[in-house]
Amino acid sequence: MRNALIGCSAAVIFGLVVLLMSILAVGDPKAASLNGDDVVVNQEVTVKVEYYLPYPGILPDNPMYKLKAVRDRVSLWLSGGGEARIRRELLYADKRIGAAKALVDGGKVSLGVSTATKAEK
Repeated sequence: MRNALIGCSAAVIFGLVVLLMSILAVGDPKAASLNGDDVVVNQEVTVKVEYYLPYPGILPDNPMYKLKAVRDRVSLWLSGGGEARIRRELLYADKRIGAAKALVDGGKVSLGVSTATKAEK
């Protein structure tokens, strides 16, 4: 019985010491650092993301583009709803942005702007 009482008392004292050290560390961040350096609380992290656009295929200045647009609408209609439809719409928007860039680079600025506007919608 005596050994159990000593063990419980030691555990309670140890717990109180840990609690007291934690409270003091929160009150003084320098006390919590292991090497005594200043603690950096807010640090900005910059992550560079590279996003490659898919190949746009036929551009809007091609006479066959209307067939591609019909095919895309039918494919979108058949995809149903939910996540599959959202992914397909995102793919089509990315392709239109790529097509707009290709048109502007090719000197067809007004058509490129129109295509980019449709991709945004």
